[in-house]
Amino acid sequence: MISKWKVINIHRNGLTHREKFNDEMIEIKAGEHVLMDYEDAVQFKGQYFPMIINAQGVQDPISYKMIKIEAEHPDMESSVDKEKIYVCHADGKEFPNKELLEKYVKENFSHLIFQDETIENEIKKRKR
Repeated sequence: MISKWKVINIHRNGLTHREKFNDEMIEIKAGEHVLMDYEDAVQFKGQYFPMIINAQGVQDPISYKMIKIEAEHPDMESSVDKEKIYVCHADGKEFPNKELLEKYVKENFSHLIFQDETIENEIKKRKR
């Protein structure tokens, strides 16, 4: 079963959102939603939407992208986190959680970890 996710327009001024996505014009009226696969929904939400500046020099509310995604069925939200797999970039080995991956990388590939001393010193200065 392919899970569908709601892409909801929550525009505070009640405006319809229109945007081209994957060569298709998507139109979502305020308070309404369209259904997409999870990956498409996340991509659509994060896709660049141009800002329009009005005569006063501030962003025009018509160019606000106020989109929220949520599972079509509430029990599907938890399944997305369960499917997460952590992959070692050095050899492609998969792990069920971040801690195991970090331990594996530290034990087997610590010689490949690069630290720029200049950047590390700059970070320490900024934290003070």
